[in-house]
Amino acid sequence: AVIRKQGNKTLTKTFKTRSNAKAWASRIEGDRELQLAMGSKAAGMSFKTLSGLYRAWWRAQNRKDMGVPAKIRFWDEKLGERMVLDITSDDIRECLNDYSVGRKPATVNRMRSQVSAVFNFAIKEKGYKIQNPVKSVTSRPENNQIERYLSDDERKRLLTACEASQWPKLHLLVHMGLSTGARLGELLKLNWADIDLEARTATLSDTKNGSTRILCLPHALVQEMRQWQEIGTRIFPGKFRYHWEKALVRADITNFRFHDLRHSCASYLVKSGCGLYAASKILGHKSIVTTQRYAHLDIEDNMKLADRVLDNMNG
Repeated sequence: AVIRKQGNKTLTKTFKTRSNAKAWASRIEGDRELQLAMGSKAAGMSFKTLSGLYRAWWRAQNRKDMGVPAKIRFWDEKLGERMVLDITSDDIRECLNDYSVGRKPATVNRMRSQVSAVFNFAIKEKGYKIQNPVKSVTSRPENNQIERYLSDDERKRLLTACEASQWPKLHLLVHMGLSTGARLGELLKLNWADIDLEARTATLSDTKNGSTRILCLPHALVQEMRQWQEIGTRIFPGKFRYHWEKALVRADITNFRFHDLRHSCASYLVKSGCGLYAASKILGHKSIVTTQRYAHLDIEDNMKLADRVLDNMNG
């Protein structure tokens, strides 16, 4: 069966019988023609037009994920002139296969999620009677179990190197990352107006999960922050990347990203006896399933507790 429409990709599929081929072609064409006949708001709309509406809506929500425009540009290049009603799961799958070359599964999954968000916007926000073709495209398996943590010696070396940095606030930034488990983007967006040193809290109003979160600031961190306190300004202005990488070299630490400070914070919490549920709240995980990647870290403590409480049950 072959379906050709001017300006659109040719659709083909092979069947054992002519009747099955004709039935498939009729169903594919029929669904689209039915929507056109009923005057669907998405009828005749290109993907690029829809993605433009999505971007305008996204900005109106005051969302600031800087990765969104780049992801939308990718899909505009791939599907821009295609009619929304003609885009299939196979089209999405083919685009993702091209994109996956040289990239990690998690990166490909984020690109998949972005185009799915555009179709969901059309359905839920605009009320268009269309299907989301991404639903039939499965996510790629990700390996989130391998995490990098700082050893006690590495932590001391890193903080010492940060103290010697030419950027005077590097130590404070790293200290906050280790002490709060906040993401780099969240820390860089903080203003002094978000900080209450008396209550020892920092309010994150623009988080990855889209919800407000309160960071708890340990006493030692508050003491360091008092030395820098200003009014209303951004806590960490300017670029830090060069100084961060230089500190890693000076501390002789390899294979380590700033985000791994978050993993290190999580490991400190779990290994010190903090339950996974409490740790998930501190780290701002939307689901405790995410926190469970650290469960193996408290096995030794759980074993000691089980020995102490349950060993004498049969005595």
